[in-house]
Amino acid sequence: MGIQPVKTYTFDVSLFATVDVKAKTVDEARALLKEKVNGASCNAGTWPTGEPILFELSMDDGDSPNTLVSVDGNAV
Repeated sequence: MGIQPVKTYTFDVSLFATVDVKAKTVDEARALLKEKVNGASCNAGTWPTGEPILFELSMDDGDSPNTLVSVDGNAV
């Protein structure tokens, strides 16, 4: 038996995030969120080997837009 080679395993993972967006209207905020965040390259720290944990973020609006949870820190 030789040394087993290290393989790269790719997973499709659903993540949840809360993002603050400064804008004049909720529609403008949603547009900015989609424009600037969708497709962004992200760094989630490092693996135990010291290599960066990198991933591309993609937003799934599904049947409805992203859920608005607060305005100026006040729950809606």
